[in-house]
Amino acid sequence: MQEMIYQKVKKIRNFPSANESYSPMFSSLGLCTAEGENGIGALCFNYNRASRPLFDKTVSLPFPLNTKESVIYKLVFGNNEAELAFWKNDCFMLSCSGVSELPLFTVKSKDTVDLWVESCDGEYLILNGFTKNRDERDPDEKTPFVIGVRAVIGKLSAENGFIAHAGAGKLLLAFAFEGLKCSAGSVRNALSIAPEDVKSASLFCRRWLRNYSRDFAPETDNEREADLVAGAIQGLLFNATRAQGNLSSYVSPFPSRGGYPAAFLWDTYFQNLGYSLLGTNLHREFLRQIASRHRTDGKFAQFLCSTWERPHDTQPALFGWAVLNAMGDDHDFAWEMLPIMESNNKWWLSARMTDRGLVYCPSGLETGQDNSPRFDNGPTIAVDMNSYLLNQLRSTAELSRVLGVEGKAKAWDELADKLSRSIMTHLYNDKDHIFYDISVATGEKVKVIGASSFLPLWAGVDIDKKKVDKMLKKYLLSPKCMFGNIPFPSVAYNDKTYNSSDWWRGPTWLPTAWLMLETLEKLGLSKDRKTAADRLYNMILADGEMHELFDSATGKGLGNRQQGWTCAIFLKLFAERHPE
Repeated sequence: MQEMIYQKVKKIRNFPSANESYSPMFSSLGLCTAEGENGIGALCFNYNRASRPLFDKTVSLPFPLNTKESVIYKLVFGNNEAELAFWKNDCFMLSCSGVSELPLFTVKSKDTVDLWVESCDGEYLILNGFTKNRDERDPDEKTPFVIGVRAVIGKLSAENGFIAHAGAGKLLLAFAFEGLKCSAGSVRNALSIAPEDVKSASLFCRRWLRNYSRDFAPETDNEREADLVAGAIQGLLFNATRAQGNLSSYVSPFPSRGGYPAAFLWDTYFQNLGYSLLGTNLHREFLRQIASRHRTDGKFAQFLCSTWERPHDTQPALFGWAVLNAMGDDHDFAWEMLPIMESNNKWWLSARMTDRGLVYCPSGLETGQDNSPRFDNGPTIAVDMNSYLLNQLRSTAELSRVLGVEGKAKAWDELADKLSRSIMTHLYNDKDHIFYDISVATGEKVKVIGASSFLPLWAGVDIDKKKVDKMLKKYLLSPKCMFGNIPFPSVAYNDKTYNSSDWWRGPTWLPTAWLMLETLEKLGLSKDRKTAADRLYNMILADGEMHELFDSATGKGLGNRQQGWTCAIFLKLFAERHPE
């Protein structure tokens, strides 16, 4: 990695909320600190679709965070009177000098419904508790956790609040946390082998940062660009979490640890575009996690949590696209993924197939566009869902061919060609020169145009070039329809239902915008593709945050900050502008 970018990657920002908490080393634990505010504020548990603070005030340090002196692998408070570093997942150390005592866990969060002392012997303080599950779909009302503190230097008491007492004017504390599957014994064991000082702890964290960012190769001399690149890399690394329960044994790419602390299919596929640039195998690990949880009938749940998943909804058939993007020359990985792709294809072709030879979407949730005007009239035979499946069928054929399984490749090609014909027969409108969804209830065309309307071109539908040219001229490349200053809105600018800032009714979402860039590339429209990519890149650069979505009239960021897919796509766009 270029030294200037690395220096910015390792520099910290403020961590004022659960969405932007301090969470290195793939921790599910997040600390909230902000420059100018003393001590460590909230301690958050990013878990099961809800980030919950366990304590609103965790450590009452008399010193504020010093962002000038702090780095990702070591936080500095005051003028080096206190330092903090993670040494492993969900474990950190804190040293402090010039104080006689430090109050710990002074303000319990409203989400912490039970808290009691398991033990306190002066050296170790072990607390058990339960945190409330705020998602009404979560089958469990509350979740257990254990947090432990060890006074490496000093002494702990729990009689009148939780207090760390200094020894010879100095404190050295080790903290360890476990949620869901937790025990006082394992927390105590983790604390017993803590490093002997914060410097040693910080070396472990520094190594983690280097290992998972060092291979990012593109360079820039522009300070503004470098700042946003660093923020995007930090966002991807801090969103990745080694969670518990169903998600254990893998690192999960949470879309945003505060907003969406769960493993979503759609988000994972696009976040992988960025993780693959960091030179690690995380992007393959994420797909292995999805594959490991697929059902015997081939269906993927919409998302995975530590204790539950959303089985009645799924998300678009983009697994094959993601596998091809992640494979590289790793044929062992390809052999693992091919049967999973085939199984998922068979589920779509059976459980979701209609008599028109097309798959349908029972709700907008499966496309991620649940409040789009396209779904105002209920279940839909959706252009995008069929395009995603068409792409996955073709991806399965391509992967089979790469692996030398020609018989399978031919069979999947034939199924893809059959679906392509059905898309042209039923979803293409010759009069308007565009693809429309079909209402399942009425059989009528849903005449709403947006980025999804052009996905058949991305998926490789068999369509006459003259028809493609009309679609491009009238819609996709038209400044009045889809190609304005902020291109590729979810609903076209000139559609009567368009609202530039209303979720799926008009804002620009980078995942679908990225697929539009791929569409232009496949059509050989390199000049138009570059223009669109530049506009999207400059939109993010001007906003200055990795927002979840963007107002397609103003470019203003909307939704969560530090959203994984925006981090990833920004890095991809940056890499295109700064080739190695």
